[in-house]
Amino acid sequence: MGCSHAYLQDAYGRRRIDNENDWVAAEILAGIKNERTVLPVLVSGATLPDAEALPDRLRPLLDSHDYKLNDEYWERDASYFIKGLEELGIQRASSDSIRADVPYPVPIDTSKELTETELKEALSRLPGWEISTRALPANPDHQTVELYKAFKFRSFEDAIHFIGTAARFASTTNHHPDWQNLWVSVRVWLTTWDIGHRLTFKDIRLAEYLEKLYREYTVS
Repeated sequence: MGCSHAYLQDAYGRRRIDNENDWVAAEILAGIKNERTVLPVLVSGATLPDAEALPDRLRPLLDSHDYKLNDEYWERDASYFIKGLEELGIQRASSDSIRADVPYPVPIDTSKELTETELKEALSRLPGWEISTRALPANPDHQTVELYKAFKFRSFEDAIHFIGTAARFASTTNHHPDWQNLWVSVRVWLTTWDIGHRLTFKDIRLAEYLEKLYREYTVS
């Protein structure tokens, strides 16, 4: 629960937490009634309301351990929060390996793998991109070869907008990245999995597009 929700109002000036039909308040209440762990998350300086400011049915929320995610200490606070989730038995998805349960379509791409010379020349045009390798869970002895870069944005909204815009290009060219968003960052891995997770011209083309698109978010 992002606790600024406690102060949000509907179109008629009524607090949403006082509305029994509000979905956030209803989910919190369901967690309390079913004795589930409910974690208040206080984002960007938000605070928990006083007991007197909460409906009686939601006051047990104040007995829960809360987590603060402050803008200036985001990575530290997020790491502390993730650790708390892991202590509750929630497993962290590894970014160092490719999940075995991720479905892939039938391989149809027969593009040729780039030569070392071609790859070196392409990287000279792609600042910040590097070669990355990861293990395949289904075949730990097989290492993927990928292009990797982390993009940083001025806001979470910009990061998500970047992903949404790039997704249309990826769909048009039928070449899809492996990417991960955390707050204002977007991490991207590119590879042509059809030919055994190796690099082809399609990866270079997508990387060049992402570079061009990213410049639109860095112009003051």
